[in-house]
Amino acid sequence: MKKKISFFILTILLLIFGCKNENHSKFIKDWSNTEPHNSSSILGIDSDNTFSFNMNSCLKNISINGKWEIINDTIILNSDYNTTFYFKNEKYYLHNDSLVSKSKKTKFPFIISFESTNK
Repeated sequence: MKKKISFFILTILLLIFGCKNENHSKFIKDWSNTEPHNSSSILGIDSDNTFSFNMNSCLKNISINGKWEIINDTIILNSDYNTTFYFKNEKYYLHNDSLVSKSKKTKFPFIISFESTNK
């Protein structure tokens, strides 16, 4: 009887915690900003839970690297804070084929959404 109860509890725990529907592949690609404002930006989301962000403008070139995680339908970007520009809990969700910012006060307010460059 103890074995049956233990097996039942283990099965329930595996179903709850082990079978998350984490479809990360829809985020893993290169994204370009949809509103350039005299600059071009590429956000590369990699399968090893890292990202790179590169922005080229007439005033400055910015390169940022960091890590990402997905919670529910949201990808959250965090980078090193050793530069002037960084990502701290920057949240994006998928809408059609775009990443759209959920953050009200983003470090990059002019980058509202990204379109997939992998068509």
